[in-house]
Amino acid sequence: MKPSFSILSTVIFSLSAIALVGCSSFERNPPPSPSSVVLFDSQQQLQGINHEVLGPISGAACQISINDPLVTVRQAESQIQRQAQRSGANAVLIENCEIIQNVPGCVRQTVCKGQAIKFTPIN
Repeated sequence: MKPSFSILSTVIFSLSAIALVGCSSFERNPPPSPSSVVLFDSQQQLQGINHEVLGPISGAACQISINDPLVTVRQAESQIQRQAQRSGANAVLIENCEIIQNVPGCVRQTVCKGQAIKFTPIN
């Protein structure tokens, strides 16, 4: 007796779905965490460290409505770390962070500005 087409197709579909779920949850090279970008708050901390300044960088966090949780400097720092990571930097020299009220589109915005830094090997 031959298995019916519907049973066979159900088995094939189920096995395919299991295989796809298994493959999609396996990530060979996960992206590095933004927290792997080191934050510095003074130029003195970089003395004696071989590095290259890649350029200015900023990160911001926005509180859209008055009912949303307050935005923090840490949220803006996290955004600046993400931007640094995308630019190939592995550190940021934070120059300043400020909280600004009533920015268009935001009730309150926290902005951090600095310099993207890449550590370089000693030749």
